Amino acid sequence: MNKKSWKHIYSGVKNLYEHAVTVLFALIEVSVILQIVARFSPSIQLPWTEELARMLLVFTTVLGVVCVSRRGEHLGAYFLRDLSKGRLKGVLYLCGSIATLIFLVALASGALTMYLSVGAAPATTTMPWITRGMIYAALFFSAMVMAVYGVRDLIHSIQVLLGKREITKKGTSSPFPEED
Repeated sequence: MNKKSWKHIYSGVKNLYEHAVTVLFALIEVSVILQIVARFSPSIQLPWTEELARMLLVFTTVLGVVCVSRRGEHLGAYFLRDLSKGRLKGVLYLCGSIATLIFLVALASGALTMYLSVGAAPATTTMPWITRGMIYAALFFSAMVMAVYGVRDLIHSIQVLLGKREITKKGTSSPFPEED
């Protein structure tokens, strides 16, 4: 496969993933609206809506952070790197990239450990088919995908340090416009 085909596949997967997260968020809204309607109607009993909204919020957050990580829009302290110049800017970017990767490896390891220890346990009382393992599997998956973006940022930071690349955007973890 050529580079253009890979970019097309990557773009399709990225769009599908982002649409899936959007659908999860929309389902939260539907669940909360059902919960409100059920509260004010004595004839409607929907005890599962609160737990569904909570679980959807967890999954939306855990999976949605990948979208934010890809674009480099997650919370971070980039002002020191953005204020510095030359080699120091590259060193700060490298340190941030390494720290992020260490955190993501620890997160993935912890998620995998928890998945193996509580995998089949139900996460809710009204929907026992949602297991705790599902939550930790989603967290593990997200950490691994974010680690791929972390490796991308590590490679970019090394290129900045070697003077082969310039940081062109400020205030994001991935300060390169082509990553949008």
